[in-house]
Amino acid sequence: MTDKLNKFLESTKPLQGLLALVIIVSGAIVWIRISAQNAVLDEKFLATLAARVRPTCIFDSRGAVEADFGASDYIEDIQVIPEPKDYAKNHKSCYYDYTGIAEQG
Repeated sequence: MTDKLNKFLESTKPLQGLLALVIIVSGAIVWIRISAQNAVLDEKFLATLAARVRPTCIFDSRGAVEADFGASDYIEDIQVIPEPKDYAKNHKSCYYDYTGIAEQG
């Protein structure tokens, strides 16, 4: 039995090397893919990417900067001048006709 196994292993020796190469390459591909996925899903990476791709600045009601997500890299000085609201100008009167179907005659 041992002789038959040795003969079989000797005859498949070239295929063993090829099989080992395929296993090593697939393992490397899986490792690279998992490493890239973990790097992209990292919070620090996402925050840096968001600040560079879409810089944003959030102000509070007094005009002070509440949160800066990369906008200060592109703007030297930010001055917020709040405009007074004229509620009378923005208000539009609406009339709704609530006449029912039975009342129309």
